[in-house]
Amino acid sequence: VEALTRPLSPSRDGEVPRDPVVGDGAAPAVAPEPAYSAVPEVRDAARWWALAGGALLVLAMVARPLVARRR
Repeated sequence: VEALTRPLSPSRDGEVPRDPVVGDGAAPAVAPEPAYSAVPEVRDAARWWALAGGALLVLAMVARPLVARRR
């Protein structure tokens, strides 16, 4: 509650005075480590499969008229 209600009075150079609790040797708050997510790995695999599928589709579209002319 104090963090939301304490008035801030920055100095002329823009510095805000430190919180007295932190200055007494207490450790400052640290953001938690981000949780592991498999989404980037799945996205990378999906990109490679899409690239391979697209290349196969283009190859099939180019090869079809060439094969049809031989008949």
